[in-house]
Amino acid sequence: MTDVLAEKEMQRLQEQRVAQTTAPGSNASQADINTYNQAVQYWNSLSQKDMEALARKNVPMIQRLIDDSMTAAEALGRTASTTDTQPKNTVSQQQTISEPVHVTQSVEVPQAKAQKSTAPEISLRNEALYNGIVHAETGGLKDPWIRTGQPDSTVGGTSTAYGPAQITGSLMEDIVSRYPQAFSNEELEYANNFIDQAKVMAARPDDPTFGYGKKGVMGSTPQFRKTYNSIAKKIIEILDSENGGDYNKLVQRWRGLDDPVYSSKLSDGVNAYLDSVDNNNILQG
Repeated sequence: MTDVLAEKEMQRLQEQRVAQTTAPGSNASQADINTYNQAVQYWNSLSQKDMEALARKNVPMIQRLIDDSMTAAEALGRTASTTDTQPKNTVSQQQTISEPVHVTQSVEVPQAKAQKSTAPEISLRNEALYNGIVHAETGGLKDPWIRTGQPDSTVGGTSTAYGPAQITGSLMEDIVSRYPQAFSNEELEYANNFIDQAKVMAARPDDPTFGYGKKGVMGSTPQFRKTYNSIAKKIIEILDSENGGDYNKLVQRWRGLDDPVYSSKLSDGVNAYLDSVDNNNILQG
C-alpha cells in the first residue's frame, strides 16, 4: 500500500512540476512571471531522488488519514497530538509560492509558545469583508462546510479551497507560517490539521470524504467551525494590512485574479452586513 501511494504521489508531483513550470503567455502580469520564476527555481532545486523522498515523506500522513480504522476526524486529531512527538517550530521553506500555484509539500506549522495571542481585535471593516467573502464563495449553498465543487478553470491547478470562505491549504500555510504570533495555540493546531487535510484533498480529488464537493473533516464539529471562522477573519485582517487597506487588492488576493462577477457578489455581502450594523462608511479610506 505504501509503495502504491508513494508512486501515485510521485506521479502527482511530476505533473505538478510540469504544470507550474509552463511559461506564462505574452499577456502575463509581472506577478504571473514572478510566480513562474519561483516555481522553476523550486523544481530545479529538486533532484529525482529528492522528489522520490518527498513523495514517500507525504505517504505516511496520507495513509493515516485515509486508511486508519478511526474516523477521519479522530485521525486528524491524533496526527496532531500523539504522532508528533517533537515540537513543531519550523516550516519547510524550500520555496514559498503565492496563490494560485499550489505546492503541497510536507509542512509543519510553527506552534506558538504558551502565551496569549498578540492578534489585534478584528475590526468592523474586516468583519464586513469576511461576510462579503463568505457570500461570494458559498452564499448560495445550503451547507458551506465542503471542499469546492470542482477545480477553478479561471485560476488553474488543483483547488483545496474549503469551508464558508473557501480557504486553501496554501493560503493557510502562507499566513500561519509568517504570522504564528497572531494565532492561539488552538488555532495553530487546527491550521496544521487543515493543511494536512488539504494535502489529502490534493492527492485524492475523487475521495468520498476529501474529494471535490465533499465534506472533509475540518468543519465536522461546532468547535472546528468556530476556530475556522476565527482564523479566516484574522487572515483577512492580515491581508488587508499587507495591502495597505486597499479593498480591491485584498479581493484580488483572495480570489487569485481580477473577477468582476466575484467582486460584485462580495460587495453585495459586504453591503448586507453593513446594513445590519447600520454603518456604511467603514470601507472608505
